[in-house]
Amino acid sequence: MNSQQSLFTKQTNKLLEKQPDINSSLEDNELIIDDLEPNETPLEDSFDDELSERLNGEEKVLHNHLECVKQEAYLITVEGELITKLEHAMLNEESYDMTGYLTTAEQIAKEKLQMYSELLAKINWFKERFEP
Repeated sequence: MNSQQSLFTKQTNKLLEKQPDINSSLEDNELIIDDLEPNETPLEDSFDDELSERLNGEEKVLHNHLECVKQEAYLITVEGELITKLEHAMLNEESYDMTGYLTTAEQIAKEKLQMYSELLAKINWFKERFEP
């Protein structure tokens, strides 16, 4: 059980201990925030913080994915031009720079690998943090 589940369990148990006695007055059964242990917060605050952190994580993953898609579209355009230029030169028996082509193709491939590695890291972080 992780620390947040443990905190939730402690807070839930404390709330259950404070269940109203139908034979006593309302005043005797009110949950007073001061009754919580010093490091505890009310359940709502803990839930709000968790929800806020999850939403922030969702936004980070979505933003990173969107940036990958935009960069991928750009790189596909560059690759298409690179391949077309090389094919044209080969078909027309013109001189071409194979070393330059290979260097550019390698740089593009490395950029894509780096970009998608970062996206996968963010996805894995989110899944480990927020998925059961």
